[in-house]
Amino acid sequence: MTRRTLLITLTLGMLFSVYGCKKSQEKQQPSNRQGQGENRPTSAGSAPDEKRTSESSNSRLIQGCIRDLQSSDVTVRQRGVRLLGSLSDFPEIREAVGALAAALQDEDEGVRFGAAMALGNIGPAAGAAVPALARALDDENESWHVRSYSAEALGMISLTSKKTISVLIKALGDRDGNVQQSAAMALGKIGKPAVAELISALKHSVGSARKHAVLALGEIGPEAETAVLALVEVFVSGDINLRWEAGTALHKIGPASVPVLCNALRKSNKEVRQLAASFLGEIGPGAKKAVPALADALGDKDRQVRFEAAEALGKIGPSARDAVIALGRALKDEDRVVREYAAKSLGQIGPAAGQAIPSLIGVLKDEDIEVRKNAAEALGNIGQATDEVVGALVETFKDGIPETCCAAADVLAGFKSAHGKIIPVLIRALDDRNENTRRYAAYALQEISPMAKSAVAALTKALGDENLWVRSWSAKALGKIGPAARLSVPALIETFKKDKEYMVRWDVIVALHSIEPPAEAVIPVYIQAVKSGDRLLCGSAAAALGEIGPAAKAAVPALIRACKYEEWMDCRDAIEALVKIAPKNKQTVPTLVEAMKNKNKLVRSKAIRALGNIRPVPVSVFIRALKSEYPNVRSEAAEILSKIGPAAEAAVPALTEMLTDNVDQVSKAAAKALRKIQREQAEITTRPATAK
Repeated sequence: MTRRTLLITLTLGMLFSVYGCKKSQEKQQPSNRQGQGENRPTSAGSAPDEKRTSESSNSRLIQGCIRDLQSSDVTVRQRGVRLLGSLSDFPEIREAVGALAAALQDEDEGVRFGAAMALGNIGPAAGAAVPALARALDDENESWHVRSYSAEALGMISLTSKKTISVLIKALGDRDGNVQQSAAMALGKIGKPAVAELISALKHSVGSARKHAVLALGEIGPEAETAVLALVEVFVSGDINLRWEAGTALHKIGPASVPVLCNALRKSNKEVRQLAASFLGEIGPGAKKAVPALADALGDKDRQVRFEAAEALGKIGPSARDAVIALGRALKDEDRVVREYAAKSLGQIGPAAGQAIPSLIGVLKDEDIEVRKNAAEALGNIGQATDEVVGALVETFKDGIPETCCAAADVLAGFKSAHGKIIPVLIRALDDRNENTRRYAAYALQEISPMAKSAVAALTKALGDENLWVRSWSAKALGKIGPAARLSVPALIETFKKDKEYMVRWDVIVALHSIEPPAEAVIPVYIQAVKSGDRLLCGSAAAALGEIGPAAKAAVPALIRACKYEEWMDCRDAIEALVKIAPKNKQTVPTLVEAMKNKNKLVRSKAIRALGNIRPVPVSVFIRALKSEYPNVRSEAAEILSKIGPAAEAAVPALTEMLTDNVDQVSKAAAKALRKIQREQAEITTRPATAK
């Protein structure tokens, strides 16, 4: 159901229940269910009439809410503003703007802030209420709730009168922080017309007003570029509390801030330099003109300025190619964090950083693991698979340290042009004494698959490794190699039977499925996996059995039991497999009927759709499903009966009763089915007899 349909349904319901339209309701509904069944389908196509009726109903409801606002009962007035706020999507809501503006002066605070909230929800169409909202915001005797919501509403309406902006600017210095924040957000939404006033507010005597003016300029973003000079004054000033907010605003404004932030890199205050480098990085590729200044900052005496500059150059990316030499020098910085970011940034610059390859190879032996890892990844991103690069990465891969070993394996796997040289190295590494080397050799081979056909024998042997990750990735690699790894099938089956690690057994099932061995060899393994009751093992094995089809009939008893599991993944795949293997088995239909009672919605839907695909299934099965406690089963049953057509005539009484179902999706499905059954039945009845 769309949001619009839901709102219409709710409003009509409220109209009847709140405003006493019971007689109107009785006129719209037939006096008996059979009448409903006959009348509703034939009138369903009258869209223009339905639209006019809906608009009329919306207008009546809104007028009723407006009358509520005049009630002496405060709870009735509160209900009125709440309901009007929820109806803001209806065009007819314009009728309520004047009444809501007047409600801003109600004696009850709840009515007042409800009115402000409703006007904000209405948005630009509530422009006539702006003066009333501005007065409420400017009223020092008003509660912070009402003033905060009034400020927020002014932003959502986003009209740009000078008076509105002035009131919001004044509210930046309000005694309440919530009002200040709402005013700042509202000015941010108003945008460029508010910039001049906000620049003036940066010199406000109240510190919180200055802070919220900065926040508002940041919300405006690139359209606030005329505020850059004023913001940089705040940024480099001694007000530490505003420095971060001003820098954030500058980076949100974007490239227009780059020159002033570059100048800030030369300030004596190291915190200013640190933040300037950081915010230039946040601007990203748009800060290309800052590359020379950031490259110079790599030599700053402060370590944090240096690594902020290195990180920023990486965020600028390929456009920072002119800083490659400087970053190469930074790989020898005395501070390990600077070296880490320098290596990482060279990788982010990518192929354009080729000049730095010798320096990166050099730091593959750095004392810091993170530096070595980042250097390996950078060499992969630069992408030059020369003998020198491959050789250095192979040595790094053999160091047995998980982080660097994994990074080197990833890079080697990504060098497709060098796989001929790399695969033999990885095969030998599967026998290495260091388990991390063996582990990431298997990992790299499964990444390279299916090009690693020459590794089948070594991977098959590795299924018996003492490290579970070696066994797991070896199984994955064999599966990705596919049918060419068929010689490994006996070892995979043996691994499934004996391995105690669930993850390895699941990888074996997936691998067997991909290798496509003879059905008779693997059906017993799949049956065992289905019987395990484990959701992933069962689901994967059931899917594999379903692809084998009728030849897997020995699995039917296990699949029938699996259809009763509580885990939705088990049931879903088991249902699909059962229908593919044995649609005519005498237990299949009862099993699917039982599965329609499963607690999980996905299982119920899968079961009834499966029944709809089996022919023939008695119509009585779907008639019973129309009475299910679950709405999705009722609607699916109606959809299937619709497809059956005139042959489902026996379902007409039950479908007619469903027209009054309290779930919209169900009643619509019932109406559709009735139209289909009755229309096609009528066509058959009136069709002229064919001459013999």
